[in-house]
Amino acid sequence: MRLTIPFLASAALVLFSGYGYAQQSGERDYPSKPIRLVVPYVAGGPNDVIAHTLAQHVLASTGQSMIVDNRGGAGSAIGNDAVAKSAPDGYSILLNSSSFASLPSLSKSLPYDPIRDFTPITLMARGVGSVMVVHSTVPARSVAELIALAKSQPGRISFASGGSGSASHLTAELFKSVSGIDITHVPYKGVGQAFSDLLSGRVELSFFSPPIVFQHVQAGKLRALAATAPGRISDMPDVPTMEEAGIRGANYVLWYGLWFPAGAAPVNVARIRGEVVKMFDIAAIRKKFLDERFLPVSSTQQEFSRLISDEIELHRKLVARIGLAPQ
Repeated sequence: MRLTIPFLASAALVLFSGYGYAQQSGERDYPSKPIRLVVPYVAGGPNDVIAHTLAQHVLASTGQSMIVDNRGGAGSAIGNDAVAKSAPDGYSILLNSSSFASLPSLSKSLPYDPIRDFTPITLMARGVGSVMVVHSTVPARSVAELIALAKSQPGRISFASGGSGSASHLTAELFKSVSGIDITHVPYKGVGQAFSDLLSGRVELSFFSPPIVFQHVQAGKLRALAATAPGRISDMPDVPTMEEAGIRGANYVLWYGLWFPAGAAPVNVARIRGEVVKMFDIAAIRKKFLDERFLPVSSTQQEFSRLISDEIELHRKLVARIGLAPQ
């Protein structure tokens, strides 16, 4: 077949344009320089374990460093916004927890839109849930007995949290809502203060992660009634799940994931997600996650996007139901 000069010129233009689009959308050798991994909390929290493990893997796998940038404040909004306003070139990534989905319902206004201003990459991990514990002086040895006790004395039983809108607060409020009981919230400035007062008996009930309560349950100072994850906790196999205790709809498990700014190239999304998948193929890394009470998981971009939307809606309904005023 004979090709005319105009046809050849058009074909060349299409090829050139396609190459230009590929270059603009994602580098062929991405990553070719250090990546900034923003953790929207002060250093030392659970997100840091995930962040530094990922950074070490990316360096070993790609030869490029991943610099962990802790930007705490405003319930993670400061760090989230820093990524939302970054160039979508693949060199700024957000690593946040499920607070990303609860924050829109807890804040009067945010400087970013949690859906429109981000490109979800992948889910990275789930927590093992928390444990509902009561002080040893509380005369309840099961969830059913606790509910009966609370219904017989509305408002008398108090529960501690690490602050209004914290995971421990929302977990308790979800349980309170689905069980139909009236218990009194006592917010503290952090989990440490809340746990101290639970341990001393100043408050009767709370929800904390297994490592915090384990030795005190073993010592008999606290009593574990149920776990908020779908499955039992390996270190506390005798503690039933909420569903096993007869309470449906009370599961509350933290999760952790990665986001690019909106407009990120699909090839860059695929590359970073691929690194997460490769990372969890390494037995030592999987063990490290499990030892830190993280369940290593990955997801497709579509699955993660759906999870984010569902969780934003769940928290919107929960916050509205309990009448928690956005701050």
